[in-house]
Amino acid sequence: MVTDTDVAAWLGHVTEELPPERLDDVVSRIRAAWETIEEAMPPEEDGDAFYPDPDATEVCTGAAKYVIGDLSIPEARKAYEAARTQARVARLQLRGAVTAAVVNGDMSANKAAGLAGVAASTPAKVWGVK
Repeated sequence: MVTDTDVAAWLGHVTEELPPERLDDVVSRIRAAWETIEEAMPPEEDGDAFYPDPDATEVCTGAAKYVIGDLSIPEARKAYEAARTQARVARLQLRGAVTAAVVNGDMSANKAAGLAGVAASTPAKVWGVK
């Protein structure tokens, strides 16, 4: 259950910058979004302790930033697409570094795979590096 206190804690100093009538609306809108997110992505329970899903935490942050005007949907999309591109480039460069290390005899495919954080069979079976 999301409370106004939870929302106010996330907002921090922003609560001091908003007029009281605006603050009530912002808290209500964030709480509604967070309750929907919590229902879709419930925290794990361990006895009396709750451990929120780290992804849900980021989803809640995006919702709150949208409500207070710090993030638009087009801005979020642009950031997401840039991150996907950056991840793709990094993955491909990792593949290139492993390939160069193995074919030039700097290390075995197994060692390169371990350093790259991939399965030992990946360089040979997936990337064609022997």
